Amino acid sequence: MSLTRLIARHYKHLSDQKLEGLLQKPKSLLFIFDGLDEYKHKVEFTETQLCSNPNVLFLVQVLVTSLVCQTLLKDCSVLITSRPTALATLDMNRVKLVDILGFLPVQRLMYFKKSFGDADLGIKAFQYVEENTILYTMCFNPSYSWIICSVLKSYFMAPEEERGAAPSTVTELFVMFLHNILTKHRQEAEDQRGILIKLGKMAFYGVDKRILLFYKNQEIPTFGLQPVLCSPFFSGFLKEILQRESTLKQGIKPVNYRN
Repeated sequence: MSLTRLIARHYKHLSDQKLEGLLQKPKSLLFIFDGLDEYKHKVEFTETQLCSNPNVLFLVQVLVTSLVCQTLLKDCSVLITSRPTALATLDMNRVKLVDILGFLPVQRLMYFKKSFGDADLGIKAFQYVEENTILYTMCFNPSYSWIICSVLKSYFMAPEEERGAAPSTVTELFVMFLHNILTKHRQEAEDQRGILIKLGKMAFYGVDKRILLFYKNQEIPTFGLQPVLCSPFFSGFLKEILQRESTLKQGIKPVNYRN
């Protein structure tokens, strides 16, 4: 598709006239492409085929490359997010790389205290997480901190006699998280156990075949699941955690970019 059609697809409120006016001032434009590692086609910043006209049809990966190489809308800014797994095959000479490491240790505790609303309860939950290396490592990512807090809230805020065992593994954590979604946030009354089993089968298949992302209209329906049940939020989760755990075991200390 053309760049103008790509923009119009995602920003339906822009009229043709307004969009044309915006493209006349490329220096004021920032394009954000989120999740390079989840894109099923390969993006090469060294491609010889580039475009310069935003109204001409090209492959999307060529549009992205042309924006980065400044043959298309010269002087615009481009921000691409990705997990490290997708960076190995890229020529990084044309881009500036910034490593975002997420929460520092002190920020993790602060997040728990604010998330629980009760500082003492937040500290208690955080101390439990600190004792579990895997759960504590996950907290570097704000999204995973949110999942952990949402699960532990339902645990620590329940009467003591009603509590089961607190989650101590990634599997237990996500089963409790999914169970909470299926129990409290679904309108249809469906077999929750059946859905969890199907999700488990899909997850096992993904690990076995090294699939990082399941596409809605392709793999997901083959497991008997509706695509709306599954979110790209979980894609790449296992590989990312395993990589980070491996780095920690090797004693490698990543650099923090705080500002």
